[in-house]
Amino acid sequence: MKLYIITRVVGLRTLRFKLGAALSIGIASFVLIHVLGCGRNNQSPTSAVGAIVIVSGNEQVGEPGDTLHQPLIVLLTDSEGHPSTNRRIDFAVSSASARLSRNSTVTDESGFASTLLILGNQEGSVSVSATAFGSAESVVFTALSFRQPTSMTVLRGRNQEAMFNQDFDDSLVVLVLRFN
Repeated sequence: MKLYIITRVVGLRTLRFKLGAALSIGIASFVLIHVLGCGRNNQSPTSAVGAIVIVSGNEQVGEPGDTLHQPLIVLLTDSEGHPSTNRRIDFAVSSASARLSRNSTVTDESGFASTLLILGNQEGSVSVSATAFGSAESVVFTALSFRQPTSMTVLRGRNQEAMFNQDFDDSLVVLVLRFN
């Protein structure tokens, strides 16, 4: 899980949060994005790109035909770290079995641009690149399309106990069925 913190304020920030019950054990990583100042409308569309970063929507999973729940969002900054406004971002999907709600868009006043990923009818991995027009700067989103199993039954290995860092006595055997 990644938590993105985006701020325009310089100085020390204290955050309090609680991981949900679904993540009883896990690793959270934090990415701090500091955006200098507000969006600048006087920016030239050819000003130097500093960085393009993924803000959200990466590493999603869905079933074939689904529109993924989170939009693919990038942040574009100029070489001074300011949000790059009104800059074209081109999104391109690597798989013929997926499409985007829009292939090209412009960054808003905060430097953000987004699109939605609609998975095709085939299962597999999908990559989507986001590139700042006129620049070599790009990032790549990944997603996975697969059909959920319709039935799972434990055949062997229920109700076992083991000490920390030790193997269970028996293997867990599960029958997974999927009907198309």
